[in-house]
Amino acid sequence: MLCLPDKFKLANPGQPAHVLCMMNKMNLSAGAVAEADPVFTASAADFQQTILMASMQRPILAYFTAAWCGPCKQLRPTIEKVVRAYGGKVGLAVIDIDANPDLAQAMRVQSVPQVYAFIAGQPVDGFMGAVPESQVKTFIAKLLAMTGQESDEGEENSADPFAQAMNDWSDGNIPAAIMAFKELQNDAAQKAHAEKAVKFLQDLLPHAAPGALEKARAAAGTAAESQHVLAMAALAQGQFEMALDALLASIKAERKWNAERARTDFVTLSEILGLEDERVVAARRKLSSILFS
Repeated sequence: MLCLPDKFKLANPGQPAHVLCMMNKMNLSAGAVAEADPVFTASAADFQQTILMASMQRPILAYFTAAWCGPCKQLRPTIEKVVRAYGGKVGLAVIDIDANPDLAQAMRVQSVPQVYAFIAGQPVDGFMGAVPESQVKTFIAKLLAMTGQESDEGEENSADPFAQAMNDWSDGNIPAAIMAFKELQNDAAQKAHAEKAVKFLQDLLPHAAPGALEKARAAAGTAAESQHVLAMAALAQGQFEMALDALLASIKAERKWNAERARTDFVTLSEILGLEDERVVAARRKLSSILFS
């Protein structure tokens, strides 16, 4: 169990951690009501109420982030999506370290994004960095198991071939994603979509070498080609938002570069992810601004 600084401990004199956890199980089994949206903003001022007290009812993830943090922008849509998929079984408290420097210091946050999981008023686990979606799911499933709950969200996804393919891609496992999309080709309704995804993923294989993303980020300038290379390397690691931003930067730098390759890849990626995907919706707005400015 992680150590909570004294100034942020919940007042439960004489109650050891395992008793608190048993209290938490009792509250959960009683069917405590969660907020309509399990994702909310928290601060040092309401830390005890929104995180410590709330964690007596369900696990609460304290997500420390910052507006200037690139990896935070990658993790946030993923962790919000996973938390919401659990239907209120777990909460996500978003904490801006710039607005709450004392809280970040007290919680020993040295790098963002950083996540602490609270159960029964105590931090019990955590992780740092923009981890893939499957790792977030595993992390939350473990928390639910600690509180005596079962997680059925992962089982639902495993039964969905498209979700499985996207999970493999999010994890940067391109060969597994290709195989998953190939299985989808047996479904007449999914065949055309799956074939497009397989071809696109096969083009990413040369960019999936270890360290390729780091090299692409270091070499990326303002030129259309370098931004396109960054986009492909990001996609090979399942970093969709970074890839969309890089494709937009490539289009903005030189729209007709390589027969409008960046724009073609942007359209294909959008179709694979789904035009209703919120990341795609936001990126398409930016693309319109670029094309018609």
